[in-house]
Amino acid sequence: MDGVSNDRYGAPLFSDNNNALSTQGMCVKTGDFDSPLVNGCPVPCNPKWDTATINEICMGSQCCQTQELDPARDCIMVDGKWRGANGSDILAMRSGWGGQHATNQDPIAAGCTIFSQNDPKSLRDCIEQLGVASSRGFCYLLGCPCVEDVCEMKNPDYVPRCTGGAPGV
Repeated sequence: MDGVSNDRYGAPLFSDNNNALSTQGMCVKTGDFDSPLVNGCPVPCNPKWDTATINEICMGSQCCQTQELDPARDCIMVDGKWRGANGSDILAMRSGWGGQHATNQDPIAAGCTIFSQNDPKSLRDCIEQLGVASSRGFCYLLGCPCVEDVCEMKNPDYVPRCTGGAPGV
């Protein structure tokens, strides 16, 4: 939520006033979004959030993934199932993060380290919220283009979202 730092959401980790903590970005054509922001930029969101949170942040619009995962480097197997890696995998030592993944946020936790200001609880919380490309998106009024989850596609019971068809790849 633009400029909001509250008990529920806290301060934005890598956007708004903390843009300088980001190590990558993207060019976005303003005007393609129904944006409540003064600068016309799209509202960032996480397609992995629950429906209620997406509705609250996107104000009824959909949260669309903006970048595809790298199937060779962004996927991790946990409990016998493939999925996109996330910050909890770092804390559980299932992933080394860094250069191991292609689209991970804050690869060496430099932004989280600055953000947390040497508070171990804040650092842990920041790292837990990191993700790969499947957790980055923007709010779109007109609906999302279909993006298959290339990590979940590695599971034998995967059912394609975009084409229908048989499970598994």
